[in-house]
This record gives sequence, structure tokens and C-alpha cells, in this order.
Amino acid sequence: MNFKTIAAIVLLSAGAYTSEAQTTTTSKPVSAIRTDRARIKQGVKSGELTKAETVRLATETAKLKNEKEAYKADGVVTAEERKDYRSDKKKVSRRIYRQKNDAQTRP
Repeated sequence: MNFKTIAAIVLLSAGAYTSEAQTTTTSKPVSAIRTDRARIKQGVKSGELTKAETVRLATETAKLKNEKEAYKADGVVTAEERKDYRSDKKKVSRRIYRQKNDAQTRP
């Protein structure tokens, strides 16, 4: 398998582009997760992300999606849950940026 195939499998196994039922939150978090996945995919395509970085970032994005789903499971997203999710989302977004802009490139 080549690197692009592995990256595609990782991103798809993370549940990319699944439809999600809306409860009390807007669709912004869903599109934010999709945006992150697109940023990872672009980093793979351009060679800015190594294989290890791609796997790590895709895993973090999947965990973020699972966290959001867990918060929405009871039908109410509390202010504390929303704050925690946003904080985690910012951390993942920063990691993507840093990994894409570090000096490492795919050989």
C-alpha cells in the first residue's frame, strides 16, 4: 500500500463525512471536524505531513468527533461540555497547523 492509500483508510475509518443527527447544537462543530479532516488530507497530498503525523492527527480528530457525540447523546449539551469541546477542538486545530508547518516533510 502506498502512503495516500493508508491516509485515505485512516481518514475513512475515522468516520469521515458521516451524517449526524442534530439535537441542541448547530452544525458548526460537524463542519469544523470536516474542515480539519480536509486540512489533514491536503497536508498528505502536499507532503507536509508524515505518515506518523497523519495517523496521529486523524486519531485525534476521530476522538474529538466521538467526544462531541457523547456530549450530544443525552440530547442536551451543557455549557461546561461545550466549553470542553471547544477547548479540545482548538488544541487539535493547533496541532494540525503545527505539524503542517514544521520542518518535516514526507520523503
